[in-house]
Formats: sequence, structure tokens, C-alpha cells
Amino acid sequence: MHSLARTPYVMGAAALACVLLAIPVVESTLTSAPHTSSVVLFSLVALIISLAGSVWLMRAGDIHAEPATVLSWRPLVYIAVLASAWAMVIAETPHATYFLFALIGTSQWLLPERTGALVTFGLTAFTIAGQVFHHGASTGTVVGPLLIAVLMLAFMHMYRAMRFEALQKNTVIAQLRSAQDQLVESEREKARITERERLGRDLHDTTAQSLSSVVLRLGLADEALGSGEVPLALVHVRSASDATSEALSELRSAISHP
Repeated sequence: MHSLARTPYVMGAAALACVLLAIPVVESTLTSAPHTSSVVLFSLVALIISLAGSVWLMRAGDIHAEPATVLSWRPLVYIAVLASAWAMVIAETPHATYFLFALIGTSQWLLPERTGALVTFGLTAFTIAGQVFHHGASTGTVVGPLLIAVLMLAFMHMYRAMRFEALQKNTVIAQLRSAQDQLVESEREKARITERERLGRDLHDTTAQSLSSVVLRLGLADEALGSGEVPLALVHVRSASDATSEALSELRSAISHP
């Protein structure tokens, strides 16, 4: 179940990596750049590392359905290795900068927010340095990575805030439902207690008196038999039988008609 919840992240990350790594490959191929073969090779290496690392992290339990809140060393190693492979693409073409979207998004998802922000700044500085060193300084080599970093940080911060608010609402709803269930159960228990009290009163007012009458008549029948007055004893027994039937009828009525 947890693996299924993490699958969309892995598939999305793989699709994004493919698209962003395809940009320098396509650009180099269309312009017949001298280092096209190197760009293709290094992009393929970066893609393999991205996919293999995602599977490794998922099996290790470091990929979750929500952005991480606890720091783990494995995502740091994965990001460092992936960035190293990506650095070889940067050395060959300036269009490799687009992959910074995927790296920052991965960092923000796999790491706690503050750690992810620090890693984002590090990746941005790393990208700018690589672009300047291999392709020369320009407005695009500095502004481009900075703009990507700012956009991704803002997006992930808003996403985390919205998810936190949604989780808070779900918690409140769950608490309200629990309180409602407890209230319903309390009302049911109160109704059961009320019904028992009513039944007790009814039995005391009707059935108990009838049974007392039965006991009294049976006692009189016993005295009549002791005195040899059999007909009188039979009269008392019949009266006791009638009182018993009456008590049974009252008991059934009390149970059947709350």
C-alpha cells in the first residue's frame, strides 16, 4: 500500500528527468554540436542514476507520499551522485541548466524544508559556477539558475503549506467525527439506562404486586390445606394461578411496549 502511494512520485520524477535531460540532447543534435556524443552519453548516465536512485530510495523507505519532514542520509548521497553526473552534462552544454528544476524539486521533496533550501542554494551556486567556468559569464548563466531556484522554493513552500493546512483540517474533521460518535454512543447508553429504569418502575408497580399477591394466596392455600379445608385451598390456588397469568401478561406488555 505504501509502495503504491510512492509510485506517482517515482514516475513523475522519471518523466521530468527524461524531459529535462532530453533538452540538451535535442539541442546538441539539431545544432550538430561537436560534443553531441558526450552530451548524449552523460545525459544517459544521469538518467540511469536518477531512475536507479529513485528505486533505491523507495525500497529504503526514504520516498513518501508527502514531502519529507525527517532528514535521512540516503537522499543526500543520491542528490550528490546525481549532481556529479549532471555536472558532466553542464561541462558540455549550457542547456543542461534546465535539469536544475528536477534537482531542486527532488531535494525539496526528499529533504526537510530547511535542509532542502540549503541544498537548493548549494545546487544553484554549483550550477552558476559550472556555467561560468565552462561557458563564460553572462546574465543568463547567473539569472537563469537563480530564477529556477526562487520559483521552485516558492512553489514547494506553498505546496507544503497547503498540505499542512489540509492535514490540519483532516485532523479536526476526524476529531469532530470521533466526538460525534462518542455523543451518539452516550445518547444510546442514556436511552438504555432510561429504558431499564422505566422497566424497573413498571415491574415494581405492576408485576411485583401481582407476584406478591400470588405468594399471599399460595400461603393462604397452604394454611387451608393444613386445616383440612381443601375446597378453600383450591380457591386460593386458582386465585394464585390467575394472578400469575396476570403478572405474566403485565411483564410481556412492559417489555413489548416501551
